[in-house]
Amino acid sequence: MCNEGRNLLLENAELDDTEIRKGVQMAVDSVLENLSRSAQMISTSEEIAQVATTSINGDKDIGALVARTIELVRKAEGHIFITVFSHPHIYFFTEKLSDLNDVLSLLEIAVRNPLLIIAEDFDDYLLDTIITRKLTAGIKVCAIKTNVPPDLFIPADCLKVGGTSRADTSKKKSIVTHAVNAAKAAIEQGIVPGGGIAFLNASKVLDKLQTANSDQKIGIQIVQNALKMPVCTIAGTAEVEGSVVGKLLGQDNPNLGYHATKVDEKCFNAAGEFVDLIKEGILDPLKVVRKVFIGATWPVVAVRRSPVTFRRSRRWSGNLPARSGGDSDDLPARSGNFPAKPMVVQQSSGEVR
Repeated sequence: MCNEGRNLLLENAELDDTEIRKGVQMAVDSVLENLSRSAQMISTSEEIAQVATTSINGDKDIGALVARTIELVRKAEGHIFITVFSHPHIYFFTEKLSDLNDVLSLLEIAVRNPLLIIAEDFDDYLLDTIITRKLTAGIKVCAIKTNVPPDLFIPADCLKVGGTSRADTSKKKSIVTHAVNAAKAAIEQGIVPGGGIAFLNASKVLDKLQTANSDQKIGIQIVQNALKMPVCTIAGTAEVEGSVVGKLLGQDNPNLGYHATKVDEKCFNAAGEFVDLIKEGILDPLKVVRKVFIGATWPVVAVRRSPVTFRRSRRWSGNLPARSGGDSDDLPARSGNFPAKPMVVQQSSGEVR
């Protein structure tokens, strides 16, 4: 998107970059509104597991683990913390923890073993004590404030993520954190179909935008073309670009998309197929999609013609010796971090070459 906008400005001096940016911003606002309207909220454990699994490339075990964990946290009305401890001592308190002696006794345990304290509430000075000991003594302790049901228990097969080495454990933690964040984002703002379909559907609404001039229309077109690229890339890889994009643009089912690697059960090979992407588990959290889209468009909104020209020069202002055997106008021999062909910046009339 940024490249297309930049090239248009560089190749067409008569275009008004301010008006183009206005058109881009109009398109961005319209697309964000469309994405929010089309999002589907999720709530069940199965839906949460589906989102988590998709976000980490299909690891169903971790996806199910994240879903069970979120359900457990919901029942406890708490929050999710990703903290890696090896064989921690866990203490539950169904009431407010306010006795300093109790905390000091627990912190003595934390000197030898990692410690997890879960309580309905903590006095502020007790939290200060825990934090101070953690920072000064380097003990491994995590305190969580939540409503703890009296009958709460942790199943033997739940809440365990680990690895065979420190590197493996760190990798697993990163994966689980990513899955948890994706699930939380989906619960917060809902989901949209993946595979670029949410963007492709949003591109249709841009046809109806009213513009004040042709330059604003170009700005909208830049965004519209970019919104089609994910689907075009997927279909192009499967060598069916034209037919797929045309069919998807002409249909009204917002969840219909092209599954390029759908396996034909009769011949057990990949044979692309049009499917309901939500049912197939090909989906994205709206919150993530919005951030990706905004991140891709803001450079286009901010782009201006540069007031400088970059050109290559055969002259060198440094004191390096000339290359042996060459003319006096030759570039110096390459040495250290100096470029083989230096760049010289000169003021120009408003274009970049």
